[in-house]
Order: sequence, then C-alpha cells, then structure tokens
Amino acid sequence: MMNSARVVAEKADNDERSARQFLKSERPSHETVLHRLGEQSLYLPGNAGQGKSTFCQWLMLIMGYGEVPAMPLDEDCEPEYRENLPESLADRLPVLLRLSEFWRSLDLQAGQTELGRYQLEQALCRWLDQHRPGDLTSERFRHHLAQGTVLLVLDGADEVPESEGNICPRQALLNGLAEALPDWTKRGVRVLLTSRPYGLSRAQMQALALDEAPLALLPWSLQELFVKRWFNAVASQTNMGELLNELQQREDLRELRENPLLLTAVCVKYHNQKRLPQDIHDLYQSIVEQVLYSRFKGGSNAREAIARRLEVIALGMHAGNEVEPRKTPVRDIPLSEIDRHLAAYAAQSPTQEGGAEYAAARREELLSHSGLLLSRSDHRAGFFHWTFQDYFTAQRLYREQKPLAELLEQHAGQIEWHNALRMLLARLMAERDADWCCASWTCCVR
Repeated sequence: MMNSARVVAEKADNDERSARQFLKSERPSHETVLHRLGEQSLYLPGNAGQGKSTFCQWLMLIMGYGEVPAMPLDEDCEPEYRENLPESLADRLPVLLRLSEFWRSLDLQAGQTELGRYQLEQALCRWLDQHRPGDLTSERFRHHLAQGTVLLVLDGADEVPESEGNICPRQALLNGLAEALPDWTKRGVRVLLTSRPYGLSRAQMQALALDEAPLALLPWSLQELFVKRWFNAVASQTNMGELLNELQQREDLRELRENPLLLTAVCVKYHNQKRLPQDIHDLYQSIVEQVLYSRFKGGSNAREAIARRLEVIALGMHAGNEVEPRKTPVRDIPLSEIDRHLAAYAAQSPTQEGGAEYAAARREELLSHSGLLLSRSDHRAGFFHWTFQDYFTAQRLYREQKPLAELLEQHAGQIEWHNALRMLLARLMAERDADWCCASWTCCVR
C-alpha cells in the first residue's frame, strides 16, 4: 500500500563509523531504502510491522517491472519520498529468500557454527533447485553471481533459530554471509539483509560490515498518504477526512499511526464501523484483534491463545509472580523471565499449551510474528508501546477475576498502574453498574 520506506542513519559509535559518517555529512537525514540500496548493500533493521517484508516484496515487484510503477495519489507524495529504480539495480537478477524457510537448506552438522562462502552458495543453489521461484535455475543464478549482477534479498535474519536441536543455524548463516560478502561485493553483487532490531548482535553486525539503514517511524505526511492510498485501494473514501482529522487530534493515536501495521489496523477498524472507539479499552481491543487477525491465520482459537500468552507476559511485567512480586511495572524484561511466565501458564493449562518445555518456542513466535511484543537489547523484550502492556494486563486481571476492591487498594496509588486499571474499569463498566465502577475509581484515587 505504501511504497515509501524511510531510513535514518545511526550515529557512529566508534572512530571508524564516525569517519564514515563524516564523509557522508552531505547526506540528507532521511532517504528511501530504494535510493540507499542503489548505492550499496544494506542491513535493514526494523520492528515488526514497520514494513521490512513489504518492502522486500515491493522491491521484487519493481525489479520485475523494470521501473517504479505509477501509484495512486502520486501527486500527493512529497518529492523527497518519491522513488525511482536506481540505474545500478536495473538489469540485475532479483532473488528473494525468506530466511525462516531457507535456513534448512544449509545442511548443517551437529554443533556447526562456521560456514564458508562455497557452502553458502551451494545452499542457495539447493534451495533454488528445490523451489524454482519464477522458474529460476541454479545454473542461471550461478552465472549472474559470477558476473556480479545479482540483487540478493535476505528477509528475516531474526526468524532463523539461534539453536535448533544440536545446531546453531543463525550464527552459521551469518558466518557464511560474512565470509561471502567481501567476494560478492568485489564482483558487484548487491545484498539486502533485514531483521528485527537485536536479531543480530553488535559483533555479528560488525562482522558483516554492511551499512545500517534503520527504518524510521512514519512522519505525518506519509501517514496521510498511507491512509489515502488505503482507502483508495478499498474503493471507498467515505469519511476518510474525518479519520485523518481524528488521527491528528487524538494523542492516544500518535504511536499507533507511526507504525504501518497498526495504522492499517486503525484504517480497517474505521472502514468497518465508520468510527473509532472513544473508550480506550474498546480502541485497543479492536486494534489488537485486527493485528492478530492479520498476522496469525490459524483461526479464532489460535489467535485467542496468542492473546492469552501476551496477557500473561504483560501481567508479569506489571506485577511479577507470587515468588518474586514486582512493586512497580517495568517496560521490558529478560527473555528468561518471559519463558518462566509462559512455563507457569503452561503448567496451569497443559492441554492448551502443550507443556512448559514449549515456553521458549512460544516466546519466539510472539517476538517474530505478533508485532506487539518486540525484542530489545541485551536479550530483553517489551511491548510495542506501554499502552499495549496496560491493555493486556487489564485483560488478564479480568480473566483471573481479581477482586476489584483489592486491586484498587493495592495499585490505585501507583501512577504506573493507572492506565491498566482504567482499561479494566472500562471493561467492567460495559458489564456492570457504571456508576458503581466510577465511584470506586474516584474514591481510591483520592
């Protein structure tokens, strides 16, 4: 829907990067990924829902066309965000690999973490011979690789497991890529590698020596264009102007509209009901339902299971557990703590969750696909925005049927709990005596 992806240069953190940044001091603060890729191979980190995979698919499309096709409302796109296919990418052989599928073609042995250029190229050819995307053969790929006329797009390094049984696929893949890149670059091969932030360690990024192009949040001008194009695509622009006004005016929508995934959910909600909920609980419930629907196709029961796991993690971040209670909510926790919360939940619901031994796999599924729980640095994770943590905490408290008076007595005096309690009360007000709920809240806050 949106064909513009924006990047922002990361500040240098050592002398070498500082020197490189100085040489690029004339570069504008924001550029399209397509323009940057026309100059050099790139590492493209971005959170779930920011458009990494969508850009990779868009790139394949325009390579097939041989140009950037005309888009609806191109006249509304600001000049700095208009795209053209760089001459350096023209006539290349585009190859898109979803790394979540490709890594199994590496044919690793037990304990193997090292992979050479030849082995990686062999794995690429095996995958091509097996899948034949666009009838591409390994012979044709090898020819273009030797000529340096390949555009190789590797999407989703974070979706390659760090460990799988007795092998270490992610490290082996990155080692092989680090080994191959100097030779490929010398030949002229262009590479795009995507990952969620912290899917690669600093040492792994330095070994690859790829220029980083972190995806930036959508500015208002691109948000407005995104909404217009979305409504144009669904052939209905009724009340679209009212939605744009509401997006600008409501502060509680600011973080949502900066992320393409969540902005899409807002558009879908508005299109279906011709309004956005004013109630904060209803608003987040509708957005969460739309996000999970778009990212998990296993049916309503599967999405409900995903939501419950997110609720368990959120409440753990707010309150800890019985053994290690938390005095105040935190905004990120170690991955090991997430596993403990999921394992404890699995022990309570073994028939639904399949046992505590699946906790790490459940956590990785949430981090890779939910778009709501995101990796942080130092093997930690947190929610896309703290309001989603509050929403899922309220949902879990509602399911557990915690006595309202007890919750208010414990937490109403803590400002960090207020939003979660408001969301809980909003849900209760829809089902109980609204005056009683409001009176309880006012009394405890005072």
